[in-house]
Amino acid sequence: MFGLTVADIVVILTYMVGISFVGIWVGRKVKNSEDYIMGGRNYGKIMMIMHSFAASTSTSAIVGVASKTFTVGVSGIWYLWLYLFSTPFFWIIAPIFRRLRALTTGDYFLMRYDKSVEMLYSILGVVMQVLIIGLTLKASGALISGCTQGAVSPTLAIWGITIVFLLYGFVGGLTSTMVTDTIQGILTLIFSFMLLPFVMSSVGGMAGIREKISSPEMLSIVAPNEIGLFFIIVLTFLTLVGNVTLPHIMGICATGTTEHEGRYGFTYGNFIKRVLSIPWTLTALAAVVYFAGRDIKPDDSYGLLAYEFLPGLMPGLMGLFLVTIIASIMAGCNNAMISASSLFVANIYQNYVSKNATQKHYVNAGRVTSIVIVGLGITIAFSLPDVVKGLELTFMVPAFLGIAFWIGFAWRRYTVAGAWASTLGAFFIWWLTVTPFFINFVESLSFSDSLNLIFHRVKNGVTTSEIYLPWVVILFVLGGALIGVIVSLLTKPVEEAKLEHFYGMLRTPVDKPEVLDKPGFLPKGMEFAPRKKLINLPNWELQIPSWYAIKGVIIAFFWVSTLVVALWAIVNYL
Repeated sequence: MFGLTVADIVVILTYMVGISFVGIWVGRKVKNSEDYIMGGRNYGKIMMIMHSFAASTSTSAIVGVASKTFTVGVSGIWYLWLYLFSTPFFWIIAPIFRRLRALTTGDYFLMRYDKSVEMLYSILGVVMQVLIIGLTLKASGALISGCTQGAVSPTLAIWGITIVFLLYGFVGGLTSTMVTDTIQGILTLIFSFMLLPFVMSSVGGMAGIREKISSPEMLSIVAPNEIGLFFIIVLTFLTLVGNVTLPHIMGICATGTTEHEGRYGFTYGNFIKRVLSIPWTLTALAAVVYFAGRDIKPDDSYGLLAYEFLPGLMPGLMGLFLVTIIASIMAGCNNAMISASSLFVANIYQNYVSKNATQKHYVNAGRVTSIVIVGLGITIAFSLPDVVKGLELTFMVPAFLGIAFWIGFAWRRYTVAGAWASTLGAFFIWWLTVTPFFINFVESLSFSDSLNLIFHRVKNGVTTSEIYLPWVVILFVLGGALIGVIVSLLTKPVEEAKLEHFYGMLRTPVDKPEVLDKPGFLPKGMEFAPRKKLINLPNWELQIPSWYAIKGVIIAFFWVSTLVVALWAIVNYL
């Protein structure tokens, strides 16, 4: 049935029924909107790390890096390692979210600016999460279809998985998600190494790959033609600008008992993903050799390897492989669904539709919104041309409002009008860079070739021109920031009392459990921590980081360098 054995089907059904039961059972604890959105804020380091890992790791990431590696070689890993050099900074970013004592990232923009910017972010945030759900489901369909040699269609795979994660997420919100993510994170670890030994053995290991792949660029960690050092530096900068505006980041950083759990979760949960990028890349590199001479779609390569190797090894092994895929899909989609529905209910519905309803009403509104959001995600899944193009969109969209997030974090003079101007300006510049007339204009410039402004892509025998991705990033981020600063200097500042509250919250640590009377405010009797400015100018609010924060960043950079050296050594000498 569907190209699977009875043992495979039993394994899959057992998992899907079991994870649904666990999620629904835990979800019975949800009593109010804070339980649904933030899960109670009482989780330790291990659960925070596993939640961060599961929430950040989806089949779109796995299929995307495998697809790109299958096309360009080892340097395809940078489609996930774009976050590698920004990961150490997560250690100092995580406390920002916990110290706000807020429910959603929309609250950040409300506290710093006003309701109009909160609304702007909330709409854009929901769009981002719908895109992530669609991208994840798109990748899932390709992977599962490949695993079953087309016996399970992408459409059937998408609908089947959606029903399960929607069911337990609908009931339990983030409370269910925290528990199920721990289980699904473990399964993703198994998935990451499951194919590697069999595929490597079939192609003669790395020695066999080096012997059979003649192009040195395919075995280079950086590929000068597309993913070179310039690409890596600029896209790392982009991830730092935009990552903070992804709606699920609030849940990753702020559901721990204190801010320290958030530091460990955000940094090392993501670091596990960076580590696992290596086996995903090596498996896809082996696929280049294994499928040499065959017409294989890059998006299908990982799944086809599973179909080639696993069914003959042991009954139920393909079922286990599919279960690990499903676990990764459900973790990513469920987190995106919960964060998007929470954002809509807390920052739009409560403000403009139903201001004084009961907690039960808001929880139910979140559940209904979840269904709509997933429906939109499914629509996106059937419309995206391919996974890699979708991944590029997820890099770009968060950065539009990331400009206002970061400049507003550091500079008091950034205004509401400036936040709108930088967001819309960045979007317009990005749109301009992908329009044919502007691409043709840039290509006609005398210095276009010397600065590598244009990248020529060959697909299905057709060559197309596009502005090289790093230049797109530089244009829209710096252009948006400049527009925002100019508009801010010409418009009315945010009221002083609002700014004092916002910056006071940001500099007051959460180093022990707290009982909050109201989200977005300190507990009764607690005062703001004193200022310790890094730049002693009136409008600047950057604080001197603690030694604990600096030490954490240094340690994380040590692990980053170790990872890069390890990949280089494996590719060249293993």
